[in-house]
Amino acid sequence: MSALRLTRSYHFSAGHRLASPALSDAENTRVYGQCYRQHGHNYRVEVTLAGRPDPTTGMAADLGADSLAYLSMQGLVRATGIPKDDLCLACINSDYPTEWGRQRYRKSLEVAGLA
Repeated sequence: MSALRLTRSYHFSAGHRLASPALSDAENTRVYGQCYRQHGHNYRVEVTLAGRPDPTTGMAADLGADSLAYLSMQGLVRATGIPKDDLCLACINSDYPTEWGRQRYRKSLEVAGLA
């Protein structure tokens, strides 16, 4: 199975001022120039999780997430690169591809008192 990649992009801003308490205002201005005054920067960082799915679990990494509700189906297909028809969507829509999976789902609902 090919490697999966999931990339999230984050934007943030940070402010700072370069200065030495041992220097006067004039000396700090001479040494640090524009950076002596309070100013900020905007940053963008991309974080990519990549890996080959485990043959038993199908997971490339366990993120500890209990929901994929923030992803649209198109977003899931785009993020994984896997065609919708090739995805097991049981954890999203409870449509298990096997009778065994459907029985386990029903049993889970019973145990949780939701059946």
